[in-house]
Amino acid sequence: MILHLDFETRSACDLKKCGAWRYSIDPTTEILCFAYAYDEEPIQIMTRQDIVMQTEQLKDFERLTPRVTEIHAHNANFEMCIWENVLVRRFGFPRIEISKWRCSAARCATLSLPRKLEKVAQVLGLSVQKDMEGHRLMLKMSKPRKPTKFDRSVWHEKPEDFQKLYRYCSNDVAVERKLDHYLPPLSAKEQTVWRYDQIINRRGVSVDYELVTGAIHIFSQHERDLTTRAKEASSFILPGVGSRDKLIEWLSLFEGVDMENAQSATITKLLSSSEINLSSNAREVLEIRQQLSKSSVKKYQSMKNAVDKTDMRIRGTMLYHAAGTGRWGGRIIQPQNFPCGTVKDVETALHLIKNQDYEGLSLLYGDVAGVLSSTIRGAIVPQEGYDFMVADYAAIEARVLVWLAGDTETCQKFQNGVDLYIEMAKKVYHTQEISKVQRAVGKQIILGCGYSMSGKKFKETCDNAGIPGISEEFAVKLVKAYRETFPLVPKLWRRLNDTAIKTVRTKSLQTAGALKFNMKGPFLVCQLPSGRCLAWFKPKVVVKDTAWGERPELRFMGEELGQWREQRVYGGLLAENCTQAIARDLLAEAIIRCEDAGYPIVLHVHDELVAEVPKGERSIGEFEKLMAVSPDWAEGCPVKAEGFVCDRYRK
Repeated sequence: MILHLDFETRSACDLKKCGAWRYSIDPTTEILCFAYAYDEEPIQIMTRQDIVMQTEQLKDFERLTPRVTEIHAHNANFEMCIWENVLVRRFGFPRIEISKWRCSAARCATLSLPRKLEKVAQVLGLSVQKDMEGHRLMLKMSKPRKPTKFDRSVWHEKPEDFQKLYRYCSNDVAVERKLDHYLPPLSAKEQTVWRYDQIINRRGVSVDYELVTGAIHIFSQHERDLTTRAKEASSFILPGVGSRDKLIEWLSLFEGVDMENAQSATITKLLSSSEINLSSNAREVLEIRQQLSKSSVKKYQSMKNAVDKTDMRIRGTMLYHAAGTGRWGGRIIQPQNFPCGTVKDVETALHLIKNQDYEGLSLLYGDVAGVLSSTIRGAIVPQEGYDFMVADYAAIEARVLVWLAGDTETCQKFQNGVDLYIEMAKKVYHTQEISKVQRAVGKQIILGCGYSMSGKKFKETCDNAGIPGISEEFAVKLVKAYRETFPLVPKLWRRLNDTAIKTVRTKSLQTAGALKFNMKGPFLVCQLPSGRCLAWFKPKVVVKDTAWGERPELRFMGEELGQWREQRVYGGLLAENCTQAIARDLLAEAIIRCEDAGYPIVLHVHDELVAEVPKGERSIGEFEKLMAVSPDWAEGCPVKAEGFVCDRYRK
């Protein structure tokens, strides 16, 4: 028996800032109602009064729950947290093992459909659509209201609003059940991956709370000091640097500098420009804006918001299938975009931050915001008596790409430990003595040119990586050198492009080496060697005029920057998608192997796993070997993992 379920709640806790787990344990969090349905039976509503008063309806629900084999919800992690931390802990409901839960949002993501219920219902044209008026009411009722002189109540509680909320909640279950019928279930293998993802998210990761609060205190002082300096530099015209419009207006009217926006990249370009003569005051104001806008520093506040103070752990930091390739994304503290640290004497910096020594930190390092940004990883720590084992795949995308292209010679070089970065640098610089910068260029070529990148784009990549001396003309030569050195990779781009287009045109199975393309309903799918499929919705082929004559181009419908729109796909992008997807599948299987072998994963970032293990009880060598296993479907792929043990997360 399947149970379809949806909760409506209210709380003084901010769900977006704190995450589902912290929200669900907050004492102010209450269930307003929940809608449920067994299989295809009528949808029923359980109200807050039913739960508190233990009505017969509630007792019937409790009796039937143990017979349920699957519980279906959209963004099921929220329902799981509310069930566990409200129904179980407060009202004595039976616990439900994670293996019973199913998530329709996760299933949408595997097909590259929108995760939001209202969007996917619209895209698929479901016969039942989300009630957006009810959605607005739910948002109003879910948060505290501001008391007025004539109405001191904390919540919106009009009886007629509750009746509308019940209808809205029931409608959500109706939409979710329709969506359930449309979407194929996750494969058994992928359902296991999702289950482990939920286990890892529920386990969470510990934080050094003293460091977190120290960093917030120091940044607050730093912000006040810099704001005062910005006011003085602008002759007290600016109240600070937080307002984009006022900053742009001040620069234009008082400094004669036109700035189209206040984005970090725009300001960086302006500060480094030799064509624009900035006054010392304008330069200081812009530099202060850059320091105070470091999003990485704000992660400390996110950590404080989300931490469960009963055990100082943050839960729910990983998002399953965040990208079309299947790779994970980050939530709450966004560990995927933690900055790389630049501070060498980390221990001294951590000591000063924990002691809230703003003056000492400023005197010793100067760039306070930069130091706080550099030490964010150090706020993630193992629990007392435990260590972190951290390991990541070495150049995994470059290895998978040449394996996918059938370049056995390069695969063997990787296997033999040849430094391909140095080999490439020798080739492009025509020398046997390679400097660090030249090796960095070689590395950038190997890791960056595998997906048909242009010379112009490669130059931008080098600029962003801080690699000096790469002109656009030289970048074009470097891109050409890559393609000449690994000719099977450009062949792979063309082959994938031609195969995908042929599949859409003929609507029949086509193969490209280890990849199988086919049409399944409105989806173009690519079956990976692991058996998992990538999907593109409503693909079509258009003929486009190019410098080389008319060429067919593949397009599909997908979500980009929050907008559902038509997008193009080409050989290099297909190679990138498939390569990253295969690397993701290697990581997913490694997670399961490590978990089953007694290495509990608490975090994973891109191609890196972090396990939390009792001190002295596990081996980093074994952990690396578990990660580096090549499954049968990846035979010959030169997988390698390298790791270390630490008592504080670091790169």
